[in-house]
Amino acid sequence: DSLALLRSRDWSATPLGPVSQWPAELLAAVRTVLSSRLPMMIWWGPDLVQIYNEALVPLLGDKHPMALGQRAILCWPEAWADVGPLAAVVLAGEGATLSDDFLLFLKRHGYIEETYWTFSYSPIVNDANEVLGIFVATSDVTARVVGERRLATVYELGTMSRADVHSLKDAAQAALGIMSQNRPAMPFAACYLRNGDELELADAYGLVTGTEACPLTVPRQASVAIARVARNGRSQMFDLRPFVQPGDVAPSPLGQAVPTLAMLTPLTLSGESDPAGVLVLGVNPYRGVDDVYRTFFDLVGRRFAKLRTRSSVQWQKHSRTGQVGGVHGDKK
Repeated sequence: DSLALLRSRDWSATPLGPVSQWPAELLAAVRTVLSSRLPMMIWWGPDLVQIYNEALVPLLGDKHPMALGQRAILCWPEAWADVGPLAAVVLAGEGATLSDDFLLFLKRHGYIEETYWTFSYSPIVNDANEVLGIFVATSDVTARVVGERRLATVYELGTMSRADVHSLKDAAQAALGIMSQNRPAMPFAACYLRNGDELELADAYGLVTGTEACPLTVPRQASVAIARVARNGRSQMFDLRPFVQPGDVAPSPLGQAVPTLAMLTPLTLSGESDPAGVLVLGVNPYRGVDDVYRTFFDLVGRRFAKLRTRSSVQWQKHSRTGQVGGVHGDKK
């Protein structure tokens, strides 16, 4: 529990010194934090030494247990330019701060991660109204913020399925137009459609087309990953790094990191055994690919594959014979 967590630290080895020497104000603040079931932390003294409760531990990732008794600036160097000024406001006696859905790039799971927080900094004062430290009450709202952003894209793709488009290529271009509005989640994307013995690029964003990272055509029998997905109909992760030259992939809109991973998803239309093409969905370099992220990619692929156009029946008919279908004359 929180008390056991506090006792696990050798406080004499920290700037706070042994617990027996802590001032009454700090002891009172510690009791408040340890009794809370909400994630809370104390930044104490000019060095902003950290004390936190058990509820905060899961939010720290691999910063725990070193973070306990550590100076805040040493614990959060990657975010201090953003949160340091807020702490300075409180220390200067200017009152509490409140931040909602605040974007912070944190390194707590081995990589720089896009995270969102709702938190308040409140002063801890003595009888003379001098600020001795800061109460930090915080909630990690990353799942909600990122989830809402992803669901909005899935919803828009579902709405687009009723759009008046005339060919699968039109549909692909319209869909990628929607997807490009959520570049934080999908920093780049491309759609390849079956055209005879080739996969032909229908549209792309965030990539320089005609490069090894985004070729204009791919032979369906090639050994490259896109062709394999088009043949076997199974999604897979793909690392672009062996094929990317500087400038081929646009940086993430969230920062300077260049995305290099992609999810390759087959596009299989109803009534068709072979994929009609392949979606290349770029992975946000500031988010790990977990089951929730994979589900989002799957939903995007499913929404895309369910598109219904005025020429879809005609396209399916001609795709079996290799004849020209669709108003653009795309040979499938």
